Parts: sequence; structure tokens; C-alpha cells
Amino acid sequence: MPATCTIDRLHLSVVATAAPDRADALLARLRDVAGRRLAEAIAVGLEGADDDSLVFIERLSFDCALNAAWDDDRMAHVFARDFMRALTVHGDGGSVHRFADRAEFVASFVIALADGEADRRWWFDEFEGLRLLPLSSALRTVLGDEGATGRAALARLTDDAARRVLQALTPADGQRLLSALTGDGPAPSLAALREALASPLVEHFAGARHRLLAALTTLARNVPEAAGGAAVNALHALETLRASARAGALASILAAASSPRVALLRCCAAVGIGPETAAAWSDAEVDELLDELNKARQGTVNAAAPDAVRERSAWGGIWLLFALLGRLGWWQRWHALEPCGAAQGLVLAVAARALLGDAHALITEDPLLRRALGHAPRPPTASLRQVLALPIVPLQSRTFATTMLGAGRRRRVALIEADRGSVVGLYRPPRAASAVAAALPAGAVLVSANVPSSGAPDDVAAAVAWWDAHDPVSAHGELDNVLAVVALNLLREFASRLPGCRESSPAYLRSQCLSMSASVALDSAGITVRLGRAPLDVLLTLVGVNRGTIVFPDGRALRIEAER
Repeated sequence: MPATCTIDRLHLSVVATAAPDRADALLARLRDVAGRRLAEAIAVGLEGADDDSLVFIERLSFDCALNAAWDDDRMAHVFARDFMRALTVHGDGGSVHRFADRAEFVASFVIALADGEADRRWWFDEFEGLRLLPLSSALRTVLGDEGATGRAALARLTDDAARRVLQALTPADGQRLLSALTGDGPAPSLAALREALASPLVEHFAGARHRLLAALTTLARNVPEAAGGAAVNALHALETLRASARAGALASILAAASSPRVALLRCCAAVGIGPETAAAWSDAEVDELLDELNKARQGTVNAAAPDAVRERSAWGGIWLLFALLGRLGWWQRWHALEPCGAAQGLVLAVAARALLGDAHALITEDPLLRRALGHAPRPPTASLRQVLALPIVPLQSRTFATTMLGAGRRRRVALIEADRGSVVGLYRPPRAASAVAAALPAGAVLVSANVPSSGAPDDVAAAVAWWDAHDPVSAHGELDNVLAVVALNLLREFASRLPGCRESSPAYLRSQCLSMSASVALDSAGITVRLGRAPLDVLLTLVGVNRGTIVFPDGRALRIEAER
């Protein structure tokens, strides 16, 4: 690609040793050289650098000695030479932004986009057309449109940055991005596929599309030339074969006496995988894969091998929230009002919103969680309104406050209990005053925490400020708003059990206390969860929330322990 140089604004300050009557002419000549010749001279200098970097300069000051006797071309050449020297010497400060190539530039943009910082950085102005799109659509568009560069950009991200970017994608946009990133390329080896699927980045995700994207990202780092369409098909095939073997779906094929390649082709056909994927693997790789599938198949019927039936879950934090819902009695209350399946669907909906907020769909469709909760069907809307009727916590406090939540037609008066800082009632503004008065227990005090002179207790003012800052405004209707309020109540209950975290934001609790993977074993007697380490794992261990046992309303036990 030919080198280009675009200068938006160039300020010239001239100190000349010349007669006063020549000053204006000299300045006019310098302006003409800078306007017509400088960009071209800089571009010529860049061509010899053999560099694909992109440099964005906010401010760069330098001195340049010129001779009025020189012709315009030499003036431009010397000007460009001193500019390049200044860029090399002073180009590492905050006013110069350098990217090694287009892939690094795109990688930096998608990180800024996922973190909500892209609009504040003028050097990303070429992507201005994406600002009107939802975050997931914008990420999918820029990475997909860049093609191989988009795949290389994903590979440049750290695991933490890649996790933030991929988590922001909806399953539908994840599938579209997979299709857009699958270019030509050789099929990767079985060892490369296995290494990609075993990466820590993949373990953060449970959904099939996100796991494939995470594995493709890892593969693009390790074997860039093999991260194409054949790689996606092979990753999908390996994941599907492993899961089917663990579930016992391939038992009869694997047990039958046949050559390894014939057995693998029959396994692929049984789970809907085309023969071209298996045909690309060598005989040694086929033998190795058949051995792996046989071990997985034997693990499903070997009760003496508990580790063989364990599954990895990216959502370790949700098991802590399930346990808390049981300890609070909310799960039991919903179970008493609803059939078991409907109550468990509600448990999953609330815990998913508490863990991921607006990205809760990534959890509610997770196969492992749905199996653990009996496939957790979503209850009918009318039934949900009854189950979610606030208050969901006992009104133990004598002090309450009110604040406004929502916007427009969804605007509601929220009644907040000071003891927990939880919302215990939501009321429409026209009749809010009478509804609040009727809901308050005898002897309760209602304070106005928003008025400085009211003398509101510190805990009341802090609770109101927290809810004002994290107002669960939703575009998906009143019911989703109430689910979001219940989820935030659950987060406040969780935070109240951690020293120093009572007023922590949902984002902080999610990233520091609830962000961990887990290994999960399901059986008829219950669920055993081994939690990985959260960033504040020491705090969780100190108060003991990451270990213990609770009993579900259906009689099964949930056992939580720290992973060794």
C-alpha cells in the first residue's frame, strides 16, 4: 500500500533574517511549499521506511532551518526530513498515537468500542458511521468488514480484552462474524485445534458461537495461516464429537469393531458433520481422536471416574448467585407460587441479569445451566407478574425512602428499605403517594434522601444514590424492568456479605467477585461445582461465600467448593 500523509492543520512560526519588506513574501512562499509539497515529500520519505504503521498526531512541535535560496523541492525535502526526525524522537508521547499496522489499529478500536471510549478518540473518526449501531452490531460490522485484518485484530487482543469484546456480541452477531472471518486456509492439525479449545479464553464462554470465536482467536495467534473456514469447521466438529461422546450418543459406533477412519466417519455422520473435515486429518490424528472419544464415552458409564463427567462452565459466578437465592428464601418463595420448572426459569432469568446485565441472553440459553435447572422454561408473563410482586424481602427496617426510577411511561416511584438498601416496591407516579403509604409497616418513617436539609441517615442517602446511579432503565418493557430490579436487589444482598463492598457498583461486583470459571458435575442427587479464582477470591474465601451446600426446592443439593 503506498504511503500517505494527511495534514489537517499546520501552524508555521517564522523567524527570518531578511529585510522587513521581504517577510510577507517569504511567509507566503513557505505556506505554498507546506500546502503543495510537504505532504508529498513526507510520503516519499515514508516509502523507504518499509513500514505499515499508522501514526495520528495531535501536536508535534519542531524547529527547521531553511534557506530562502533553495528551490521549493529542497525546502520541502528538508522540512519533511526534520519532521520525520521529530516524529522519531518525540513520537512516543501522549500527543502521538502510533499503530504498527492496520490490524493493531482495528484491535485498538474494538477495545475502545467495547469499553465505551471510541467516541472520545478522534483518530477513530473513519469509523464514525458505526456510532448509531448497537454495540454488538458495530463490533460485528467492523471486524467482519475487515476480513483477514479483522481476524488478525482479534488475535492481537489480550485474553482480557478479547473476552470483553466477544462478550459484547449477541449469539446472532457472533454467528455472522464467524461467517465473515472464515477465509481460505489449510486445515489445522488436531494438536492445534485441541490447544485452541483448551485455552483459558475459551473457558470463559459457554455458548457454542462464542466458544468457536474464542478458539478461532487463539488459533489465529498460534497458527495464523490456518485460521480460516476449514479451521472453524474443524473446531466445530471436534467440539461436537467430544460433547456427543461424553453424552453417550456415540457409544454403539465406538464400541463396534471397525477401522478408526470408518468409525470416525460414522461418528461424524451421526452428529451431522460432513466427511470432508475428518478426511483432512492424518491416520495418526484419527487414531488419537478415536482414543480420546473412547475415553470420553467410557467416562459416561464409569461411576468411578467423577472427573470424566465434569463440564467446564464460563459462568462460575452464577452458582454463587443460585446459592444466595436459596439462602435468602427467594427460590423457595417462587417455588411455592409456581410449578417447579417455571420457578427455576425465573431463578435463571434473575441470576443471569445479576451476572451479565443486558447481556443476560448469553447465560439463559446456556445448555449446561438449563440442564442443571431442569431446562428452566420461561414462565408465562401473567404468572411472572404475580411471582415478582414486590416486596421480595421482609420489611425489617423502620426507615424508608423513595426515588424515581425509569424514564417516560416506565417511570416509577421506588420504595427503598434502609436496612438492606433494597427496592421493596415500584409504583406508578399518579397513585404513588397512596400506594407507598399503604405499603409501609406500622411505625415506619419515610424520609426524603434527595433533600439535603431533610437529615436523612447516611445509609438511606447512600442507598438512594446507588439506585439513582444504576437505574435499570430498559427498552424491553415493564416486565424486564422488574426483573432487572430484582437482579440488582440480589447483587446488593451479595455485596452486603462482602466487607467494604456494600455500595460497590454492579460492574465492579461482576468483574471482581463474580468473574470466574467453574467445573460442574451433574447427577441425580445434585450438583457439585468447583469454582475457579475470581480477582477478589481472597475476600470470597474470607467470608466463606465460595463454599457450602444448599438444597434446591426439588430436593437436590448444590455443593460449592473452591477448585484446587
